[in-house]
Amino acid sequence: MVDGSKDPTQAATVTAYLDYPGVGALVPPVRGGRAPRTNCPNTVVTFYNGAELRLPETMRVLKMTFGVAVATATDPTVKADVIVVTGVKTPVIQVPAR
Repeated sequence: MVDGSKDPTQAATVTAYLDYPGVGALVPPVRGGRAPRTNCPNTVVTFYNGAELRLPETMRVLKMTFGVAVATATDPTVKADVIVVTGVKTPVIQVPAR
């Protein structure tokens, strides 16, 4: 999960929300969790190296949460199964109160 908006808390907030339905996510420490660009308009979800075949429930949750199509890519240098880049139009989401 990296932040592609100018909201410094967005990636961490979305990560906490995704933990609620059981989708483990983390904000990497590189660049403070910021994406290379901070003006991404929409959320971008990319499954790498066949992860979409191993994680169908994760794919369903991400599609439902963000309302976007999921991309797939092959890149042996990418170690993560999924990379989510938040954007300025990423919905404001919070963990439901218990």
